[in-house]
Amino acid sequence: MAVAWLEDRQAVPPDEANSVLGIAGRYADSALFDKLMAEVKKAKEPSDRQWLVIALGSCKDTVLAQQALEALAAREFQSLDSIILLSVLSSHVETRALTYDYLKQHYDALLATLPSDWLDLPRIFQGFDTPDRQSDVESFFKDKDVRLTGGPRIIAQVSESIHLKHAFKEAQLPSLIEFLKTQ
Repeated sequence: MAVAWLEDRQAVPPDEANSVLGIAGRYADSALFDKLMAEVKKAKEPSDRQWLVIALGSCKDTVLAQQALEALAAREFQSLDSIILLSVLSSHVETRALTYDYLKQHYDALLATLPSDWLDLPRIFQGFDTPDRQSDVESFFKDKDVRLTGGPRIIAQVSESIHLKHAFKEAQLPSLIEFLKTQ
């Protein structure tokens, strides 16, 4: 259905296109990923472009996610699309660490692709849930907070969010294990 939509925007009802593209992007192979990437570059409708960017960011294949990040750093996306792509890639467990590590290695290049009034970058890594990642996020962003709107406060909130996720996981894990043993 996603391929049909790429060829004819009327092939899938508009209220279903976003879901169809998201699922297709999640399980895309390199051929479909390349088609999605090509369509993003030529999409005229903002909603079409947004759906396509979300589909690219939904991929769980880290090789394809890496390609999307490299296209982002090469400024192949509009500013808003860059934000969407980073946010979606960082929201999936399969690509969160890759996105964060890529950001750390290419921070200045990626920062240049984002709108200057959107520097709320640390928030997209709230999904981490380990003390190691919490320390790493704090350490990485601490000297960069002067460039971020509300930097110290945002970094503190992200750190707290990571800490709470870890604490929740640690508190719930024993009872989850016991429950699963009874099933």
